[in-house]
Amino acid sequence: NHVGIRLGLATVGNNSSTETDLTLNESIRGKEVFVIQSGSKRVNNDVFEMLNLVYACKTSCARRVIAVVPYLPYSQQCRMRRRACITSKLIAKMMCNAGINH
Repeated sequence: NHVGIRLGLATVGNNSSTETDLTLNESIRGKEVFVIQSGSKRVNNDVFEMLNLVYACKTSCARRVIAVVPYLPYSQQCRMRRRACITSKLIAKMMCNAGINH
């Protein structure tokens, strides 16, 4: 409200088998969508919820999806170590593949 943009209507939760359940409750066709993801102690769940929400926006024909992620998960593990993956790079690639434009 402070910025002059209202929050979209989406429902995010878990079903009985603890899988992420997401529903967009309004049409976003042709609109610019901002997905804001803050971190918590449930890092893996937060990442998957964000990817799921972004993908739902793209498949619902959003014009652009912009992610606001103040803290990129696993960014503290970004140093290259022998025979270890760079997890933050993997997450960034997954975000792009899910449909984030910026």
